[in-house]
Amino acid sequence: MWLKLLNPELATKSFETFNPSSTLIEAGKKLGSLYNNLNTVEIWDITSVNRTLKQIHFYYQAGQVRSKTAVHFCDLLKKLIQSIAIKLVSKDSEFKLYYNELHLMNNNVLVNTPNAQMLYVPFTLLSYYKTSDKHTCNEAAIFLNKQLQNSKLLNTAGEKERNTFFNKIYAKIDALYNLIEATQVLDFE
Repeated sequence: MWLKLLNPELATKSFETFNPSSTLIEAGKKLGSLYNNLNTVEIWDITSVNRTLKQIHFYYQAGQVRSKTAVHFCDLLKKLIQSIAIKLVSKDSEFKLYYNELHLMNNNVLVNTPNAQMLYVPFTLLSYYKTSDKHTCNEAAIFLNKQLQNSKLLNTAGEKERNTFFNKIYAKIDALYNLIEATQVLDFE
């Protein structure tokens, strides 16, 4: 999605004809591996997957993604969410997921290291403002901690609460899957 919006040469290319370079694929794998091994705290709400679902639906409706590919993306997204759910109960995981019903989408990233603190604030699709200003980072940490106090840690929540949260997300993914499948059968949307 980001490449299509940022690179005019890819604007009209369908997903099926997109052939990323091996270096781009490797960079993506390295980034994923790096992220999976970080000590991470995230705050989600039930709508956290909406943007991804909207992108799949948009490109499907725009004819940039075939129905078979769009439902495959739904399957992959569901597997990703399932792997996150499994990660929450793993004793080895350094990943903490908080649920906040009122949390508005905020993609700020606060990085704490033994030597420094940095705040990344989204600017464009792939660009972030970065600051290591102590006052700004401190204010961001105070805000984050306030959000965490008003959130439920799903790692330690009961099975029922955790399953309720994830089942709502799975239902959203299933709804898009079913919409795409129905559109193919009915062929009038």
